[in-house]
Amino acid sequence: MPEYLVHQDAYEKANQCILIVGPGRTGSTLTGRILQTFAGIEYVYESAMLHTLIPLVARLPRREFQLLFETYLYEEKLIELVAGRAWNFNEKDESSILKVKSESEIKARTGVSLGKLSAMEKARGAVLAVKMTDVTPFVGRLKEIYPGMRFVLTHREAYGCIASLLKKEWFSDETLRTRGLVWNGIFDEGMLRPHWVPEAKRAAWPRMSALERSALYYREMYAALNGVQGPYLFSYDRLLKEPAPAVRDLARWLGLGMTPGTERILASVKDHSAMEKSLLDGLSSTERAETLRFSDPDYVAGLMKE
Repeated sequence: MPEYLVHQDAYEKANQCILIVGPGRTGSTLTGRILQTFAGIEYVYESAMLHTLIPLVARLPRREFQLLFETYLYEEKLIELVAGRAWNFNEKDESSILKVKSESEIKARTGVSLGKLSAMEKARGAVLAVKMTDVTPFVGRLKEIYPGMRFVLTHREAYGCIASLLKKEWFSDETLRTRGLVWNGIFDEGMLRPHWVPEAKRAAWPRMSALERSALYYREMYAALNGVQGPYLFSYDRLLKEPAPAVRDLARWLGLGMTPGTERILASVKDHSAMEKSLLDGLSSTERAETLRFSDPDYVAGLMKE
């Protein structure tokens, strides 16, 4: 049976890709908007296809995974982005290009039609950044296939993250019984059990409170990176308190330049965070202590150095 291959540029661009990973509600959307303003970045927001495909990295044969992953990233996303055919112009959406690019930048991209070869040439000077929460259990395997891939791990203290998860009702019984609202899992007796729920917690999952599920999610997303070296921990709490230094450090680590668009985003960052420390009182003392360990960015960073 013949082996199907994508252009070599596809592997190189996947290998250069930046993935924004971590739990949801940790500032990943704002982080993605910041990266989108860096020079040379083309940005993909929460791809439904990648939410399905990345978890298969541990199950598909390596070459088959690469064929699907690289075709999607390169042909469906990067080429379409540099050709000006893949931006979101809905000004109400968080992923709207109107929030990060000036009118002149948009017109320069959309005012010309590029053929495939011209788009490929333009893509060689671009770096693809993708926001993908919930995929931290697969970062280690992705690094094996794409050693040059970079990961920006968003971190937020537990109180703020879990309060936001509860407000969004991501892990309420009602949400988990609604197909399509949460990615990747198994429906068991009409309730979604996400892929990251550990074996020891599967039987208890349907009986957990939304608080217990949210805290488990928070812990599992960071615990999955234990021993995985290389991700850059980007603190949402630091970003709110000192946005310019936080973003400069991120740009320096990535080796990318900031633009006037970056400055516009920084000017809009406000610290509205407020911690309600009694929030975690509904957890057992053991769960509360374990959750607060992951609330310490130095602890999470230490896990990735072991």
